Amino acid sequence: MSKLVATGTCVVVDGILKVPPEGTRQKIELRVEKVVSVGEVNPTKYPIPKTKLTLEFLRDHLNLRSRTNTIAALARIRNALAFATHSFFQEHNFLYVHTPIITTSDCEGAGEMFQVTTLISESEKLEKELIKNPPPSEAGIEAARKLVSERGKADGKIDYTQDFFARQAFLTVSGQLQVETYACAVSNVFGPNSHIPQGIWQNFGW
Repeated sequence: MSKLVATGTCVVVDGILKVPPEGTRQKIELRVEKVVSVGEVNPTKYPIPKTKLTLEFLRDHLNLRSRTNTIAALARIRNALAFATHSFFQEHNFLYVHTPIITTSDCEGAGEMFQVTTLISESEKLEKELIKNPPPSEAGIEAARKLVSERGKADGKIDYTQDFFARQAFLTVSGQLQVETYACAVSNVFGPNSHIPQGIWQNFGW
């Protein structure tokens, strides 16, 4: 039985579901007749102990955090809120729509937006390759030209035609512009909206 008690252990059993005796907290009872399989866990290496854990700690273990009471409770609350929201709007003849998460327009114009780009990663990769291979070569010269092209034009402006979207793109701060087109076409609409508060992208260096 010592193999079955460690947190995180996966067990497959055969048995019979029964009504538990009166006065017990369980609604059903499983009377195990056979242990079919046991996925053992080393208690000294399993990263999610039974102690109270901070949200910062759980962010480092995304694949396991849903097993904790906190994240499981949040998931149930979000599910209930989403269900209630959808039920309300559906009962009032609203249509559920999605607006773009990535946009090229600034709907509010009140502050800086979170930019989405592939130029930085590509240019940094090329820069590291050039540092590792200092002797000039035809390929190196071509890579340097590409680096200069991606980092900026002669006038100091970035050439976004080489970017993934061939122009500046951002995470949207509001779906207002796009949702208005839906409202004009199909009347009442609702849907999710992405918005990154200024304090968050400042805290993370965005």
